[in-house]
Amino acid sequence: MDQSASPSSDYSCNLSDEALQKARAELNEDPDTRGAMIEALRARVQQRPDLCVQDDDHILIRFLRARYFDVEQTFKLIEKYQTWRAESPEICGDMRPSSVRGILEAGYHAALPGRDQNGRKVMFYRIGRW
Repeated sequence: MDQSASPSSDYSCNLSDEALQKARAELNEDPDTRGAMIEALRARVQQRPDLCVQDDDHILIRFLRARYFDVEQTFKLIEKYQTWRAESPEICGDMRPSSVRGILEAGYHAALPGRDQNGRKVMFYRIGRW
């Protein structure tokens, strides 16, 4: 099975067959249309240069997966993400490790030890401490 996004794409899918089946079932990700979806989203993003979003395949596919490969919903997510970044400069303005040390040390968020059943790290945020 060809897992590449498209001939013009620089994205190469490294998902195992099991993960790919899960992505297809749970995220509506289809290797046959993945490249076209990335390109459709890229075209929408490029129509809005004010969004200042990197439009490389790896970034776009993360957004697409978050919205089940629905390009319109994904584009709305990107718009909301950019709005949040603009409204939260204290969080997003300077993302060097030294600039977020205070947030990390204050315990606003933490990672559970170990990983979930799918091997993912589990993070949680203590909004009440914010």
